[in-house]
Amino acid sequence: TVPPIVTVEITPNGDITITYAPDVDPSTINPKDVVIKDKDGKPISVTLVPGPDGLTLTGKVPANVEGTVTVDVPAGSYQDTSGNLGLMGSDNEAIYMVPPTVIVELEESNLADPKISINFSEVPCGADGQPLTATQVKKLLSSQGFSFDSTNADGGLVSTNGGKTWTGKITYTGGDASAQIADKSYFDAAKNAGSAGQDSL
Repeated sequence: TVPPIVTVEITPNGDITITYAPDVDPSTINPKDVVIKDKDGKPISVTLVPGPDGLTLTGKVPANVEGTVTVDVPAGSYQDTSGNLGLMGSDNEAIYMVPPTVIVELEESNLADPKISINFSEVPCGADGQPLTATQVKKLLSSQGFSFDSTNADGGLVSTNGGKTWTGKITYTGGDASAQIADKSYFDAAKNAGSAGQDSL
């Protein structure tokens, strides 16, 4: 007799999916049997929600948890429709859910040849987790009171540290100058949405 199996998956942004085999009896599944622990082996409280068929459980690790999280479905905690006890299922993943930040700075100490600096805490990415290009970084900016010296689509923005910090030459055009990047308009590689950043003169 082949015992039933369960598949456990946890993503870097803390999404947990537990999928039981089709021959498992849903009435034998109890979310409270699932053991979820942090990097120190301490239990984590996660609400696991059954799917419509009763053969899946989904949940999300709390946002304040960092480091490797382990999810275990103990052997014998569920059965198939013939009463055979199920095998263990397990997964672990390094969880990273701290949102990225950005500091936008308009240079005012060198008004003759000023520049804008955009300093991200991590390499900024799109919603797909892929790093942004210089042109995409420029499109994040809402600005007034200055123009980029370069007429290129990327505004002449350059990065010398792999995309975390971007600088570009600008010219102030009069009036109040400001630049801002909106909240949740960029992400990190783990697809955590970033916070806003702005500067004004």
